[in-house]
Amino acid sequence: MRLFVAIYPDDQTKAYIRDCKQFLAKNKRNFRFTPMDQVHITIKFLGADVNVDTFEEYSKDFQNRVAGYKTFEYQIKQPRLGFKAQTKPHILHLPVQPNESLDELTDLATESAKLFSAAQIVRTRERKKLIHHITMARVKSGLSKAFTRDFKEKLLNLPHPEFASRAEGISLIESTLSPTGPTYRELIKVPFV
Repeated sequence: MRLFVAIYPDDQTKAYIRDCKQFLAKNKRNFRFTPMDQVHITIKFLGADVNVDTFEEYSKDFQNRVAGYKTFEYQIKQPRLGFKAQTKPHILHLPVQPNESLDELTDLATESAKLFSAAQIVRTRERKKLIHHITMARVKSGLSKAFTRDFKEKLLNLPHPEFASRAEGISLIESTLSPTGPTYRELIKVPFV
């Protein structure tokens, strides 16, 4: 099983994403937009080949760690094409401002993973590499420098999200890869209090 831990955005955040997609509709030939039921913030990638027994043990431990976690707010930013210092952007995403609760949940997910010696579980947290974000779309093919420059300017015309998003639970999700893109299935959801 290919598994990760994630938080699904609230309705207000989804509405903002829908509005952004409408604004960017003329450029859809360059992107494969993420279906609305699959947009999420990745907290921890667990592995590409996790067996069922390991998943069950991990999920029990992780659920115990996050039981009683309180609902919290986080702030998203305007959409961006690629990440800083990336010469060939691969995704269109909503950056999430640094947030202690997201960092703490990432640490809890990592601590659960450290309990397992199974090679298929990723036990480390690459804090420097982890940038919490919501993927809106993937680039279909290489974009020209001119298009990338013009598109980044267009993104600046999108309204700033002037609201706080609410995290109301955390999920363990199975990802199945296919030529048309990944599909996700929520296996376990732990609601926040």
